[in-house]
Amino acid sequence: MFTDTHCHLSIMKKRGIDIKTFFADFLKIEEGCADSFLIDIGTKSEDLHERIKLCDYAKEIAENCDFLKFSAGIWPSKKEVENRFDEIEKLKKVIEQFSLHGRKELCAIGECGFDRRENPLELGKKHLSNEEELFSMQIEIAKKNNLSLIVHSRDAFAETYGVIKNGKHDKVVIHCFSYDKKSLKLFLDLGCYISFSGAITYGNKTQKEINCELLRYMPKDMILLETDAPYLAPMPLRGTINTPLLIKHTYQFVAKSINVSDNSLAEIIKDNANKFFNIKS
Repeated sequence: MFTDTHCHLSIMKKRGIDIKTFFADFLKIEEGCADSFLIDIGTKSEDLHERIKLCDYAKEIAENCDFLKFSAGIWPSKKEVENRFDEIEKLKKVIEQFSLHGRKELCAIGECGFDRRENPLELGKKHLSNEEELFSMQIEIAKKNNLSLIVHSRDAFAETYGVIKNGKHDKVVIHCFSYDKKSLKLFLDLGCYISFSGAITYGNKTQKEINCELLRYMPKDMILLETDAPYLAPMPLRGTINTPLLIKHTYQFVAKSINVSDNSLAEIIKDNANKFFNIKS
C-alpha cells in the first residue's frame, strides 16, 4: 500500500522498536499488497553484513523477505571522510561479496553526500575537498554496479549539485529534500528524483503553503516518499520514534497537497520506486 524508500531498521531496533513485531504489523497492513517494500539504508562501509540479518527476522513471520531491500553506502562522518580510501575499499568488497553470493536485495548505493552540520566550513578546504572525494567515489561505484544512488545533502546545495552534475549518473535521488524551489528545479534539471520525508508535513501555515507549492511543482514521475525512520515522524506525531507504519500520514499530506487520492499517490510512488531502484513488481 505505502512504499517506504528510506528507513533505518537497525537504528529503530536500537531505539527500542521490536523488529519482529514491526514486520508482523507491516505485513498485516500490507496484506494483499505484495509489491510494497521497504528499503533499509546503509551508512557505514561494512554495515550490510549485519543489516542483512534483518531478513532472518522477516522470514520468521513471512514466506520470504522480498519486501525488504537494502542500500550500501558511507555517510560523511568526520572519521569516514578522513579514512575515505580504506572505507571505499571495504565498501567495494562488501558489494563484491554480495554479488558473488547471488543476493538480489541490494538496490542502491548510499546514503552518501554532504553534511554541513557534521563537516562545517570551519574544518577547512582540505577536509571539505576530502568529503567531496568520498562522495564522488561512491558515485563511481554506483555507476560501475548499475545501482541507483541515494544522496544525503544538508546545508550543502552548491556542493551537492556540482558533484552530481560532474558525476553524470542517471539514477540519483535526493533523500529527505530540504531546499527551496529554485534548488528543486536545478536538481530536477539534472534528472534527479526527489524524496520527501515526514518533514514535509512540518511548519506553520506559511511554511506548509511553501511545502505544498514544492509538491505541486514536482513532476509526478520523479517523486518518492520516505520515513527516514526512526527520525522525522510526520505530523501529528512529530517528536515520537518514527517507523514505516507512520508513513501513511506523509502520504495523506502529499496526496491532499497535489489533489490526488491516497491510493492514487501510493500507485505513483510504487511505480516510481520500482523504476528508480530497478525492483521487479
